[in-house]
Amino acid sequence: MPQMINYGGELIRISSKDSKKLEYSKNDGLSWNQRCAGSSSYGKFIYLPLPRKASISQLTRGCLGMFVNATDMKNRFFEHPNESNIKETGEHFCLLDAVIAIDNSDVRKLMDGAENAIVLLGKATGINRCGDAIEDAVLHTCSIASDNDLFSASKVIIFIICPKDNPMLMSEKEAINTFIQMFHQNVSCKWGLAEKSNIHEMRIMIIASNLQKKRILNSL
Repeated sequence: MPQMINYGGELIRISSKDSKKLEYSKNDGLSWNQRCAGSSSYGKFIYLPLPRKASISQLTRGCLGMFVNATDMKNRFFEHPNESNIKETGEHFCLLDAVIAIDNSDVRKLMDGAENAIVLLGKATGINRCGDAIEDAVLHTCSIASDNDLFSASKVIIFIICPKDNPMLMSEKEAINTFIQMFHQNVSCKWGLAEKSNIHEMRIMIIASNLQKKRILNSL
C-alpha cells in the first residue's frame, strides 16, 4: 500500500519524520507542508489509499481515517459526543488546502468531555456571501437542536471555505468577528480558512459545544 498519493493536483504523503502526520506538496515534491497534525490517540499512519470521494487509511491503533471532502459533512447534534463522533467530525479537515488550519486535535479539544456538540453548515454567494452563509448555517439549529441556545456554547470553531479564484475579503473577516461577538464573553473560539477549486460559493462550518437549554420566561 502507498505511503504517498496524488490527490487533487497535490502529492500527499505520510511524514518521514513523524508518521502521525500528513504532508502535502504542490511542486512535485520539491517542498512539503503539514496538512494533518495527527494525534497519539489515533496511532501512526501505515498507508494511504488510492483516493476516492471517501478513502480509508489504516493506522496502527486499528483506526480508519476517513479522508472525506469537508463539504460532505452533515448538520449534526451530539449528546455526550463519543470517540466515534469526535473522529468522524475531526477527520473532515485532513485534506483541505488550509490558509489558517483547523485539524482533528482542535475538534477533539472542543468535543471531548462535552455535554453536547453541534455541527452546522451554510453556504452563500453574492456580495453578502459571508453573512448569508453564517445565517444559513445558524438556521439549521432550529431543525436539529431547537431547545438549545447556540450562543451559549462554551467552545466554538468556525471554518470558512472560499473559492480559490474569489478569496476572503477583509470586510468578510469583520463579519466573522461580529458573529463571534454574539457568543457570551467567556467563549473559547478558533477559526480557520481554506481555499478550494471548482466551487463558486462561500461555505461555512460551525462546530460548538456545551450549548445550554433556552430559557423560557413564564408569563404572569
